[in-house]
Amino acid sequence: MATQVQLDAIYVGDTQQVTVSIVDSDGNPVDITGYTLEYTVKTSKENEIELYTVSDTVFTTPTTGVHTFIVPDTETENWLVRSNSYDVVTIDTDSYITTYQIGAFNVLLPVHNTP
Repeated sequence: MATQVQLDAIYVGDTQQVTVSIVDSDGNPVDITGYTLEYTVKTSKENEIELYTVSDTVFTTPTTGVHTFIVPDTETENWLVRSNSYDVVTIDTDSYITTYQIGAFNVLLPVHNTP
């Protein structure tokens, strides 16, 4: 079953970094060598409008199960102020897909963009 996590808010036009730790049911790190991890952002879980998705297959230290997704400022600069939904999916070496984490985060307008 996927873990539900509320991410920190992000400001329009800022780079978003989302770090996940892939662990097994006992809490031990999973070696994600050969895995694909996907991070998808939508305006809501029920909505088909996808704001951003990234699939990563290269990891700095795959044996720790930790990975950080980067959403560049060029992507977030067009996001609207609201709450967004996301999920993180793992695809293992046998092509088995697991929704690992789901949740939401708020997009806020920074002071420097306010009239």
